[in-house]
Amino acid sequence: MLKQEINLYQPFTTTRPDKALLTWKQFWISHAIVLTFFTLIYLSLTVKVFFLTRERNQLQLQTIALEKSFNTLKNQYPSIFFSQNIPQTLELMQKNIADERKFLNGLSPHTSFSQKLLALSRISVSNVWLTSISMSNAEQELILKGNMLKSENLQALLLNISHEQLFADFNFNVNNIENLNNKEGSLAFQITMVKKS
Repeated sequence: MLKQEINLYQPFTTTRPDKALLTWKQFWISHAIVLTFFTLIYLSLTVKVFFLTRERNQLQLQTIALEKSFNTLKNQYPSIFFSQNIPQTLELMQKNIADERKFLNGLSPHTSFSQKLLALSRISVSNVWLTSISMSNAEQELILKGNMLKSENLQALLLNISHEQLFADFNFNVNNIENLNNKEGSLAFQITMVKKS
């Protein structure tokens, strides 16, 4: 018997459209439109970059101007307002104030030794007499030595000295009182007067 092949399928043939999707003219026009679109996007981005660069430069100039004005204002105020270590800055300010106070005290008129002697001569307490007056530490400390008959007289002397205007800013210390063992029964004393700072 003879071998026979039966083809049940029809041969495949592609169908051609009646008309082409794009003509060459339409193809070139669409490409031109796409190219124009991307060119416009590129140009708009380039303009945007230009304006942003200009704005950045203006902002940098403003920043520099603000930094200069801030630094000028910063120089007008104490450094404590801008310090990170406040206790150290406060300590430095207190030291500066103390130095300035010392400087101003150095400029202020001093009371001379003779004026202090005159003020001591105006103080009169019975049964008390001074034997030695010495001054040290740049007229900041005055040492009075003397004798008295009764210990109550020392209180009167201290009271009269404290009422003297020249010695109003002094602190008084009675260093020692000794019995002289003489027939009058007198006592020796020493007073240290230190100027308040």
